[in-house]
Amino acid sequence: MLSVIVPVYNAEAFLVRCLDSLLNQDVEDYEIVCVNDGSTDKSGSILKEYKNAYPQVLTLVEQENQGLPAARNAGMAVAKGDQIAFCDSDDYVIPGAYGYILKTFWKEDVDVLKFNSITVDRYVQKEWKETNDVRGKVLFEGRGTRYVVERAPNFSFVWSYIYNNAFLSRNKITFRPIRQCEDVAFNLDVYMCDPYVMQVSSNIYRYTISDGQITRVREPHRMRSVVDSYMYLFENMNAYMLQEPEIKEALLAYKQRETIPCMSRVLSADYTRKEFLSVRHSFLKLEVLPMRLQGKASKVINVVMANYLMYWMASFLYRKLFLPYVLPHLRRN
Repeated sequence: MLSVIVPVYNAEAFLVRCLDSLLNQDVEDYEIVCVNDGSTDKSGSILKEYKNAYPQVLTLVEQENQGLPAARNAGMAVAKGDQIAFCDSDDYVIPGAYGYILKTFWKEDVDVLKFNSITVDRYVQKEWKETNDVRGKVLFEGRGTRYVVERAPNFSFVWSYIYNNAFLSRNKITFRPIRQCEDVAFNLDVYMCDPYVMQVSSNIYRYTISDGQITRVREPHRMRSVVDSYMYLFENMNAYMLQEPEIKEALLAYKQRETIPCMSRVLSADYTRKEFLSVRHSFLKLEVLPMRLQGKASKVINVVMANYLMYWMASFLYRKLFLPYVLPHLRRN
C-alpha cells in the first residue's frame, strides 16, 4: 500500500489540481492522507467534498495551524502504507506515475527511491509542453553512504522520494520543528541511517512556483526564524560529519552550498548590531564562515559578514532594491 501525504494550508487555488492528479495514479492499494493545517480559505470545504466523494481513498486530518513539519508528521502518524510519498498541495504528479514507479522499480529491500521533477514557473509555462512520460531507468542502486559520496544528492525536497514506511518507523524519523530546511533535515536523518537507495530517471513530479509562495516572502521578523532554522541544520550537519567520516567532505560541500541561500535570508533580516554580532559568532562557531567555496558569491559573503558596517550597507541595499525589483524575476531564490 502507498500512502501519499498532502499538507494543506490555504491552497484553494491549486488543491483541486493536486488531488485530481493523485487520484489518477494507477496504484491498486492506495491512500491519500490530507492534513488541513488550519486553513482559513476554501481548502477545508474542498477537502471535505473530496473526502465524501472518495471515502475509501482519502483520509482527512484536521488540526489547528502548526506549520508544515507538524502537518507532515500528523499525516505520517496515521498513514497505513508500506511506502510513503509526499506531495505539496500546490504541486501535482503526472498520470500513472506512482503506479509505474512502484511496479517497475520498487523492490522489497529498497528503503528510499528517488525520482526526478520539473520546476513549473511562469517562464517554464511559456516554453514547455507536458508529455506525461513516466518512463525511466535506474541511475543508482546501493547503500546510502555510497550514494551521498558518489552522487552528491540534493536533500532539499521530500516530494521527490518514496520512502519505506517500516524504515522510517524503525529509525524514528520525523520532521523536525523548524521554520525552513525541514526537508533537508529529514533527508539527512534518512541518509545517516544508511538506507538502501535507488535513484531512477523518471521525471514525474511537478513543483509549482507562484509569486506568493512562502519561500519568496522576506519579512525581517520571519527571516530571523528562518536563519535560526539554518543554524539548526548546520549544527546537525556538523554532528553527522563527526559521526560519518566517510561522507564528511560531501556534507561539508553541501553545507557550503546551503550557506548561500542562508545568507540571502540574513541580508533580509535587518539585524541590529548586537543581533548581527551574535549571528556572526554562531556562524563562525559552526564553521559556516568564512566560506571556502570558490566563486564571487563566497567572496562577497565573506566581505559582507566581516563587520556590522558592511552588513548594514549590504542589507539596506538588498531590502530596498534587490527584494522588490530583482527577486520577483528570479527563477530560484
